[in-house]
Amino acid sequence: ELADLTAYPPERFAASRVEGIVGSPTCRPFSRAGNQLGYADPRAVLSRKPLQWVKALRPRFALFEQVPSVLGLWEANAIELEAIGYSTWTGIVRAERYGVPQTRRRAVLLARLDGAVTLPMSTTCTPSAMADALGWSGAELVSNYGTGGDPKARGRRTMDRPAFTMTGKC
Repeated sequence: ELADLTAYPPERFAASRVEGIVGSPTCRPFSRAGNQLGYADPRAVLSRKPLQWVKALRPRFALFEQVPSVLGLWEANAIELEAIGYSTWTGIVRAERYGVPQTRRRAVLLARLDGAVTLPMSTTCTPSAMADALGWSGAELVSNYGTGGDPKARGRRTMDRPAFTMTGKC
């Protein structure tokens, strides 16, 4: 079912037990590669939706992820979740340390009702390559806006390395 989450009531799921909620709202209002309008962007309201769903449905666990500039919001959300019984952890993680074939920093909020939350252990010492994930090699990925969000620093990476942050324009 497709729905507009700004209008869809989470209470429609209240009759069934929701084990977990993963919230990964659009980063465009806050990303260096996006419009950087922050809360002036009408899509920014989506960054508050995961918290509303968790408060309404009380799942056993929740995971929110976004660009690093949203960490302050995740920290505020953690305070609200702790007030209703959740254990939380917030911080910045590097995606390539968790098996993602991309060098990407993400602000993360982890929450759970049934125990303590700690920083997740890295799952790999060697970052995965794009070639491993895609099953092909020999190409070069060219960034549309640069590495690290700097439009002047167009990035180039061969398939034997993790990708940089990509948008739909790579």
